[in-house]
This record gives sequence, C-alpha cells and structure tokens, in this order.
Amino acid sequence: METKSEDQKQSQARFDDEIDLLELLAKVIRIVRKRILLLPIFLILGIGLGISGYFAFKPTFQTKMIASSTVINYPAIAGIINTLNDLVKEANYEELSSRLKLTSDDIKSIKEISCENIIGEEIEEINNVRSKRVDEYSEQEQFIINVKLTNTRIISTLQKSVVDYIENNPYIKNKIKIEKEIIQRELENIDNDLKYNDSIRLMVIAKMRSGENQNIKIDLGDFDTQQVELYERQSTLQKELELLKNIQIIEPFTKFQKPTSFDIPKSIVAGVTGGLFLWIMTLMLLELNKAVKKVELSEDD
Repeated sequence: METKSEDQKQSQARFDDEIDLLELLAKVIRIVRKRILLLPIFLILGIGLGISGYFAFKPTFQTKMIASSTVINYPAIAGIINTLNDLVKEANYEELSSRLKLTSDDIKSIKEISCENIIGEEIEEINNVRSKRVDEYSEQEQFIINVKLTNTRIISTLQKSVVDYIENNPYIKNKIKIEKEIIQRELENIDNDLKYNDSIRLMVIAKMRSGENQNIKIDLGDFDTQQVELYERQSTLQKELELLKNIQIIEPFTKFQKPTSFDIPKSIVAGVTGGLFLWIMTLMLLELNKAVKKVELSEDD
C-alpha cells in the first residue's frame, strides 16, 4: 500500500509539473498575441538601423599576399608586420605613412595587417598550383601577409610599399649583401676551376695527338665528370643569386569585390535579429512592469 501511495504521489507531481508548463506556455502565447502588433514596428526599426549602419560605416575588404624568402625567416617577418599592425591599432598614421611611403588617407583605410606562417600541407598545396618549379622554393621560408582595408584601390601600391619596407630593413639588407658576396666568391672559384680544367684537358689532348707521353694513360672521362659537376654547381649558385631577395611574390594581393564586413543582405539579417531581440525584451519589460504594479496595488489594499 505504501508503494502504491508513493507511486501516486510521483504521478501527481509529474501531472502538476505538466500543468505548470502548459499554463506557462499558454501565458506566453497570450502575451505574444497581445503584443504582436509591436513586432513589425521593431522589425522595421531593426532593418532600418542595420541598413543605416551599413552606409554609416565603410565596408571592410580582406586580401592576402603569399610570399617567400631565402634570407629572412618567419619570426623576423612576423615581427616587422606586427610592428606595423601595432601602429595601425594606435592610429599612428604619421609613422605608418613615413614607413610605408603612402598618403595619410591611404594609411587610414588600413584596418589590420597580420602575418602567418605556411607549414606542411599548405606549402605542398601552393607548390603544386604555381607554375614555377617547386625546387626553386624548396628551401625558402613561405608566409602569408593578410590585410583588412576599406579602400581596395590602394592594393597594388600597398603591396609594393610592404615589400619595399621589409627589403629596406638594415639588418636584412646587410644579410643579403653578405650572402651575395659569399655566392659570388664561390662562383669565381668555380669559374677558375672550369678554366683550369679546360686548359689541362686541351693540353692533354694536344700531347696525346702529338705522340708525346705515350706511356702516360689519362682518362679524360674524369675531366668531363668533374666539369659537369662544376657546371651543375654553378647553375645552382646562379639560381640562388637570382632568388637572393627579401621577398619573392608567389601570389599577390587580390582585389576582391565582396566585403568581409556586413553587406546589405547581412545588414538586413542583423537588423531583423536585432529587432526581434528588442521586441522580446520589450515584452519582458512590459510584463515585469505589469507584475510590479499588481504587487504595489495589492500592498496598498
């Protein structure tokens, strides 16, 4: 009997909870029906504010440049770019204009500039899609420079300004100078070796044809093998010398037409969402005010 009594109590409790939920739902529906005429007003207000915000604030575009360098590593690049971004954050337009050689109006259109490293599969993907041979960039540091700006007309100018700013860094310029001197010195040594081997080879051939030193056997294939190795090394160094710049552009900044910030459709959606939220908050405030007045009246009685 006690067990049945407990089961009945639990069933009654669940039934009461269900009634409470139904009553709450019914009350919410009554409130919504009562205030439903306010909803279009708030939606129109929200859409109006969204569209006004779109026209009040300039749309922001995002673009990126993929680049590589055999001279400067990613931490150094990131440090240089982060310094520029810090100047953007503090709106130090005068210093930015001095560093990037851009007008003040152009500088003001830059909202953010950042740098990220390319690693692993991203490098392989970029190598696969570009037209140049992969081994030309195999030992280069590859990275992406991202920019958010409001004026897309300065994209080509901005790219040149950023690259020039990095390449004119005193430390990097000195590093490039040293690397060039090392490569050029090695190229000179290779050139001298090639000339020397050619002269020895021609001398041996001449003596063999004249009948001198018949007892000396010389394998000219060794000379040829050594010459091939020297020419290959010379070609590699010449390629390194050509690529010995701070920045090689793999993919330049792209001028996109669609902004990453709110456009008209997004502004309308945001306005509708905001209007709906304001309508709900208004309903809650009206009901709360109604409940407070009811309590005050009961206390007065």
